Amino acid sequence: MATNIVSEFLESGFNYPNWSACMKNYLMANDLWDIVEATTEAPNPEEAEAEFKAWRKKNAAALHAIQISCMPHILFQIKEISSARICWDTLAKMHEVKSPGIKYCHRKLSCRQWKCYYSCQQQSIQVINSLWTERDVYVEFRPLRNAIERGDLNAVREFLRRRPDAVCKKLIDNGFTALHLATSTGKLKMVEELVKLLTVEELKVTDNLGGTALLLAAATGATRIAECMIKKNSELVSIPGKDHHLPVIMACTCRHKDMARYLYSITPFEMLRPENGIYGSLLLYASIPSKMFGQLPAAQHTDVRISIPQDGHTQPESILVRGLGPLRRFGSNLLQLFGIKQIYDSKLTHAYALELLHWMCKHIATIDDTKLQQSGVYDAFFGAIKFGTIEVVIEMLKANPSLLTVSNPKRRGILQYAVKHRQEKIFSLIYALETRKHLLISLTDYNQNNILHTAAKLAPPDRLASISGAALQMQRELQWYKEVESIVDPSFQENVNMLLETPKDIFSNQHKQLVSDGEKWMKETATSCTVVGALIITIMFTAAFTVPGGNFQDTGFPIFLHRKSFMTFIISDAISLFASSTSVLMFLGILTSRYAEDDFLKSLPTKLIIGLSTLFISIATMMVAFCATLIIMFQGELKLVIPITLLASIPVTLFILLQFPLLVEIFVSTYGPGIFDKSMNYWY
Repeated sequence: MATNIVSEFLESGFNYPNWSACMKNYLMANDLWDIVEATTEAPNPEEAEAEFKAWRKKNAAALHAIQISCMPHILFQIKEISSARICWDTLAKMHEVKSPGIKYCHRKLSCRQWKCYYSCQQQSIQVINSLWTERDVYVEFRPLRNAIERGDLNAVREFLRRRPDAVCKKLIDNGFTALHLATSTGKLKMVEELVKLLTVEELKVTDNLGGTALLLAAATGATRIAECMIKKNSELVSIPGKDHHLPVIMACTCRHKDMARYLYSITPFEMLRPENGIYGSLLLYASIPSKMFGQLPAAQHTDVRISIPQDGHTQPESILVRGLGPLRRFGSNLLQLFGIKQIYDSKLTHAYALELLHWMCKHIATIDDTKLQQSGVYDAFFGAIKFGTIEVVIEMLKANPSLLTVSNPKRRGILQYAVKHRQEKIFSLIYALETRKHLLISLTDYNQNNILHTAAKLAPPDRLASISGAALQMQRELQWYKEVESIVDPSFQENVNMLLETPKDIFSNQHKQLVSDGEKWMKETATSCTVVGALIITIMFTAAFTVPGGNFQDTGFPIFLHRKSFMTFIISDAISLFASSTSVLMFLGILTSRYAEDDFLKSLPTKLIIGLSTLFISIATMMVAFCATLIIMFQGELKLVIPITLLASIPVTLFILLQFPLLVEIFVSTYGPGIFDKSMNYWY
């Protein structure tokens, strides 16, 4: 591979003579060889600044030319050298060629300067030689690494027979030994073979991050591999890796439940006690997001030591037990299918979480009020408020009622923080506080925003995302603002913050885009539904004058006037016509609305509810009229009527599946009991 400097990159000692000759000619042609040859001294920057800048520029040019003409593995070894002269001599030393730069150094450098130069050169060469030796080891053991990657057990045995010392050597840059590598690939037989060859102490060898092979097995969830190692050296479960992670903590962090249960069953319980460090706290911390409460030492009836069968062999079972095995599996799969098992697991997890919360709050009750913040209690309290975990908030308030009046770093209390994150369950606590609520309501934050200012700000995106459609999102924002407005003093509406903004100003400014999006959403919905409604009006109006069976010529009355099926047809047709007409009128009302902010609270949602409801009725009755027509036309032909009637139910079903949930959501949001629990009772 050629460059525009030399004919080929420096790759090894074989092409060094050609490379160095070409590189020397290039440097001489560009007046850079004197830098490499050391025929000039580096000027003192304090005495000759201009000369030093010129020398530094030439040194950088020469060094750059050398670096870009080397292969990546050579560049890796010289990239830290900042002197072109030292870099050139280092490459010569690496490839066992005498450097032309050395023979000139004695002539141009003083004795003191030469000693300094020679010392720096020797240090660079030692570093490079060390890296090169390590690289040589990696290359030497590459067949062992490849055999492990392939799972070729015979090749591994043959290599280790010739080189038994390689069994605990580091094979790659990250410090993985053969056991680490076999563990990462999940090859149990390979691990078993290597464990036999390793001593008890060699099993403790770590990679560059300080992790044993067992810690790696815990991270990958390879329970049988972990069991194989622990069988030979049980001390491995007590050796932490980076960040004080024991194997059981690593298994919990990576959410490997079976591995976590196994490692917890054999980890010395004394290590998890507070007096022995932070291991117990880390295990608890790792278990919460992974929902492994059943493995926590804090939960009752869970300190159970389990036994994993050794070497993959199970304990003998009776014929009856073996026969019932498939039945148990079938029952488990059936429970899984109907979601019963998921419900059970969810209930069990909730029970464990409540018990864990109980113990944590019991400890919080013993902490001095002056140490609550530094103990992390404030962070946990406001975290629970942010995510709306009402059970945690109430239990913490029971443990220490003073938390009711604490503030976060931005001087927001419990109510203002709940309003900011739109957590209605937390905000509903105000209805149980009686007179104390006035103290919390009157607080202002660091920007002099009162609680109404906070309610006027746009909700966090994650809270808005849980509501369907921009119009309903705007409605929810109005509900929050109106609710907070109803509990504060009227003067709060005129209060200004540090930016001289009233709550109403903030609400209008921050909700402009949401109003626009809500208007667009409402109009698009109304336009689509208007088209459908108008089509139904046309069909049903026409059907009313082209009745099935025709009319008597002399009287003009329908032939099947006195049949029940005909009466069903005419009534359904009339209902469908009137309902679709009402629907179209409601949607036209939406299209012509002024779209003021307050319209999103009741007016627009009400029109949408009426429009969607009547549209649904018109579609359903249209299908009834169609089926009644079929019954009249195909008298007694049930084999035709029944299938067509079933097909006619498809549009109604699709509407129910696609639009009915939205209709219910709008109705509940507008006319339901509300999002705030005004019947909240005091928790004591």
